[in-house]
Order: sequence, then C-alpha cells, then structure tokens
Amino acid sequence: MTMSLISCGRKHYTKNHPWQPKRKKTLKVCSLSADNFKFEELVFETNSNVEIDSFEYDFDAYKNGIKQYKMLKKTYGSINFKHDNIFNVDLSPYDFVFLDLCGTINLETINNIIFSLQNFKGIVFITLMTNRERKLGDYYKLFT
Repeated sequence: MTMSLISCGRKHYTKNHPWQPKRKKTLKVCSLSADNFKFEELVFETNSNVEIDSFEYDFDAYKNGIKQYKMLKKTYGSINFKHDNIFNVDLSPYDFVFLDLCGTINLETINNIIFSLQNFKGIVFITLMTNRERKLGDYYKLFT
C-alpha cells in the first residue's frame, strides 16, 4: 500500500492514493443568499463535502430564488433554502457564516449581528452596504 503526505495550504493529509485529500467532516455553511446563489455555487465548485443552509427574509426575493435553488439542489443535493430571518437561527452548528446584508447599516442590524454571533465559534464573513453620502466616522458617532 502506498501512503502519501499531501499539503493543501496549511493542512497536511496522510492518505492512500489517489491524491485527493478527504475532509473528515462535512463543512456546514449558513448563508444569506441572493436570488442568484452565486456564493453558494462558488462554495460547491470549490468543495465537494459541504452542506449549505441558505436563508432569505424578503418573501419576493425568496420566490425569485426558488428556481435557481431547485437547480442547485438537483446538481449538488446538499443545500436547503428557507424563508426565515437568519438572526433567529442558531448559528452554533455551522463552521462558516456568510452574511451578505442588503440595506443600510442601522443600530438594529448591528445589534442583530452581535447577538446572533454570541456563541458562534466558526468563520464569519459579513458585507454591509453603506450610504455613499455618509463617511464611516459618521456611523461611529451615530452608534457610540
């Protein structure tokens, strides 16, 4: 039997040939999807051992995303799409959370982010849209 040490970034895997390293556990991802599911497609293209739970709060955006969701479900299988507020979801079972937040920054959004991530121990990626007329210092003064 031939054994190999394979280096993928900082992680090293020892395994039998073929040379494809295997993840010991499934990567669990929670996302706020856009109706085009670009982020989720990228995750599936780069990682075959992943489960994605995707949430959409706006009902119209949820309805618009159903068709694309069904195509992803048929292709990859391990994706769920739910009409719900992601801030009501227990994020602790996830390894990665992607919050692509639409709308402007306000105190309620900041409090929701802080509260929902209290017991989360994974990786978080957040995008926020701001008003172009305001500078970051204006938000600092407003929320401190």
